[in-house]
Amino acid sequence: MFDNEPEGATPIDLDDAGDLLPKHIRTRAELNLWEQENILEATRWAQRARLPIVSERAIREMHRRMFDSTWAWAGRYRTSDKNIGVTWSIIPQEIILFVEDTRF
Repeated sequence: MFDNEPEGATPIDLDDAGDLLPKHIRTRAELNLWEQENILEATRWAQRARLPIVSERAIREMHRRMFDSTWAWAGRYRTSDKNIGVTWSIIPQEIILFVEDTRF
């Protein structure tokens, strides 16, 4: 969808672009700015909510709030591999391991 993707950026193909909620976005710079505003709003919410942030439920809720104005998939585990992170199919297990590790 976007030309001249920066090195290290998560690629956005046509399938991914269909999940982009603001239809006016046409460039990576516009997307970055939109996501940044969405993330800032989620940060403000987290500061007010004072939830125990290290739980699977809280992590998913924070993810949803970080991207709910940007992407249709906000708060759900991905269903395809990207250039970062672990294989999509083991993300739920990795999140559980992360949460368990933080208890120590």
